[in-house]
Amino acid sequence: MSLPFHPAMIATAATYGYDLTPHRAHMVNAALLEWADVVLAMDHTNLAALQRHCDRRTRPKLSLYLGNQDVPDPFGRPASAFQHCLALIEFGAERHLQARDELRPSATESTS
Repeated sequence: MSLPFHPAMIATAATYGYDLTPHRAHMVNAALLEWADVVLAMDHTNLAALQRHCDRRTRPKLSLYLGNQDVPDPFGRPASAFQHCLALIEFGAERHLQARDELRPSATESTS
């Protein structure tokens, strides 16, 4: 099963320059958890659901997207909820990209 983003999230993201139309959500399974390096859950409920699919090797890959804070699900709420959700996602993305970059060897280290 693959599902597109909610139309309100697609519209909100488009106002910020993101095209979410090609994205499709997929059900998580053991094979996907094995394949992934990191799995980020948007809230504690999703994290608990993901943990049910894990074994001792894949469980350490899981964490909350914002550390210990949920990204609230905007479904069924006004446009401002989708805007708030997108702002939290952007904030988290900066954090995750910075952490990833800190783990990568620098260009000078990789050439020496």
